[in-house]
Amino acid sequence: MVWNVHALLTELGIDYYCSYEKSGNEDTSITVNGIAPLNNASSHDLAFCSSEGDEAVMAISRSGAGVIFCKKSMESLLSPIQKKRQQQCLIFLGNPRLAMMRIIKMIYKGQQKGSIGVSPKAVVSETAKIG
Repeated sequence: MVWNVHALLTELGIDYYCSYEKSGNEDTSITVNGIAPLNNASSHDLAFCSSEGDEAVMAISRSGAGVIFCKKSMESLLSPIQKKRQQQCLIFLGNPRLAMMRIIKMIYKGQQKGSIGVSPKAVVSETAKIG
């Protein structure tokens, strides 16, 4: 499935700034195919970094994620990286972890795997003990 990052953030009412400046592309056209941890993400994935300072710079520099949510406070430190790595879109917002959780909830709403509860086919031994 493909998700438009701008549309998701707008629908959730999340204020953000996108650093993506590749010619011919605007933040309204940025799409992802999945969500992954920062250290395992591909160029088609959305990831987030809630770290700050040098730790965040190193983690983002090593990531292959196509779109990364970053803290607003990191914008000045990450600008030089963004200019070198045009294939990556850094999105600066107040709380990247919260934004990611809200997007995950929106994307996967109603996509529950399996059912919760005890199967009608479950069998319990007469000699089973609890505790």
